[in-house]
Amino acid sequence: MGLKELKSKFTSLDYPDGGAWGGGPVQRPLMTKPLIDFSGNIGSAIDTVTDGFIRGGVATGIERRLTDVARIGKYLITPQGISFIAKQVGLQQSNPRMDGHTLSENKGAIKNAFSGDFSGLKNMLVGSPANQRTYTPLTTLASIGTVGTGIYFDREGLIPGKHRGYIDSTGITISGVETSNLFADSVEGNQTNRLLHFYEDRILAPLNSRTALGGFGEELYSYNGGPDSFYGIGKTTIRRYTDTGGAINYKDHELNGISTIKSFLKTLGKPHFDYSKRTKDQNRHFNRESRIGLGNPGAKFIDGFRDSHINQTNKDGSLNYNVYTEGRVDKVNMMDIVDIKSGDFRGDGFRDMIRFRFEAIKQASPTQAEAMVFRAFLDDFNDSYTANHNEIKYNGRAENFYTYNSFNRDISLSFKIAAQSRHEMMPLYRKLNFLASNTAPEYSSGGRIMTPYMRLTVGSYLNRVPGVLKSIGIKWQKEYPWEISIDSPEGGMDSHMLVLPHVLDVSVNFQPIHNFLPQKSVTHSPFILPHVVNKDGMTDHRDGYIKPLQEWLRLPTMDRHGASMVGSEKLEMEHSNVELDPKEIKQLPVKEQNMEPIMPTSTYPPPPLPEDPRTNEEIMNEVAPK
Repeated sequence: MGLKELKSKFTSLDYPDGGAWGGGPVQRPLMTKPLIDFSGNIGSAIDTVTDGFIRGGVATGIERRLTDVARIGKYLITPQGISFIAKQVGLQQSNPRMDGHTLSENKGAIKNAFSGDFSGLKNMLVGSPANQRTYTPLTTLASIGTVGTGIYFDREGLIPGKHRGYIDSTGITISGVETSNLFADSVEGNQTNRLLHFYEDRILAPLNSRTALGGFGEELYSYNGGPDSFYGIGKTTIRRYTDTGGAINYKDHELNGISTIKSFLKTLGKPHFDYSKRTKDQNRHFNRESRIGLGNPGAKFIDGFRDSHINQTNKDGSLNYNVYTEGRVDKVNMMDIVDIKSGDFRGDGFRDMIRFRFEAIKQASPTQAEAMVFRAFLDDFNDSYTANHNEIKYNGRAENFYTYNSFNRDISLSFKIAAQSRHEMMPLYRKLNFLASNTAPEYSSGGRIMTPYMRLTVGSYLNRVPGVLKSIGIKWQKEYPWEISIDSPEGGMDSHMLVLPHVLDVSVNFQPIHNFLPQKSVTHSPFILPHVVNKDGMTDHRDGYIKPLQEWLRLPTMDRHGASMVGSEKLEMEHSNVELDPKEIKQLPVKEQNMEPIMPTSTYPPPPLPEDPRTNEEIMNEVAPK
């Protein structure tokens, strides 16, 4: 068929009816031509002038944006578009509602409305101006119409350009209803500020009230929609905590606020160390609050309820902050200066993660001491060793030679004292004051000045090392609060308190005086490790009581096989008198060098020549024969 036989006019072709929008097989475009045609002479002139500012020109840009708005507008009234709008409304309703705590107070709003009280219903419907949970297609159409112009509209909100956020929830009036002020100051009985609302409604509530904290996952507030809803259908409930299921049952878990914390590996059924089991003497558990007496200021006091320890009152109704509960205080901080005999620190009362104490030796009874035990809040530790040598030079030799002169060791450390309760203040400061006094001299009954000697213990690194204090430094920092003893002048609960910081930094410089001969040795120089001395078959625990398998210094050097053995096995063999095959010290076959100084080759006066056994006549005959 030739082109001349065609019956159709190409300029009058049209799209078929129906399509995807009407149910037909062929999809018909929503817009087949521009909504407003700016392609005339005026439009072309405007585009020519403005094409450098807006792509295609202003006229073309307006034409295309209006066409896009019309196209999307038509789409939104199709079945697919209506489904899209419904989905966006549901998704927007799934956002959290920050003023949800105010809605929980309006649960009877609908019932009250039948009685003529519409205030609760209005508040429930209007809420706060934070309308992040509202969507209308107007904002979408407005955003499409301003694409490329630098004008933007937020997706949420009823009217484009009228959007307010949570920051605007300051109690403004909307449709005649005064909305909630989410940032309001305290108003007793009507807290709209969420934190103040929970403080008044939960923390200050009596223990037997409905809203008091306690139990497991009690409801704080709820509202329609939110993250727990399905496209905005349903409710979201905010609880104190949520049982997420899985491997942990929080109601029976150690983190429920009632029982002590155990190893989380135990909860998961994996190999673990059971911190909840009792110690050998059955006095304590292995968790730190019990084993080392750290105390637990935040533990539950009455099962199933919030902590009543911080809410006890006096007869006049005021808060009794002077209450004492043994399980809340730090046992080491609470321990005052204690008399110790023969360095016996065994027992639960002295336990800490790292042993840390000073023993002020009594001059009249050197085996006794007044001990200051501190919690090991260590900030810094330094242990320096210094060897001094005499430097000798020999004539004719370029290098230096050395002979030993002296040895010195200096120890410095810094730590914090920190009282977690008022009952720890007095013993802490008594110990600190006594420690500082050991930099001053001690006087005998006859007035003779004496040096105060001490023993320092830091873990096993320094195990009752004797010495003297060279300096003590005490520093306060502005982050550390003070005990102000506010009602002490009136004879109130602070009558026994002094105005002192709760926390202080303490620095110590310690000069050790060793109770052994400092020397180069594997087994006889316990600078770092604790040691036991055997005297005539008797054991001298001069550094305190040490278990046999902790006597690391007992082992001599040995061959490669012995050096590669497990240390505990070697100590067991040592205590069972099994031969360890120690490495023998052999003299190297090297002749000792002559250490006499080498004399120079030329001297003055010259040394005498050796005598010649020949006679003068024999010498002359050799020189000038006849």
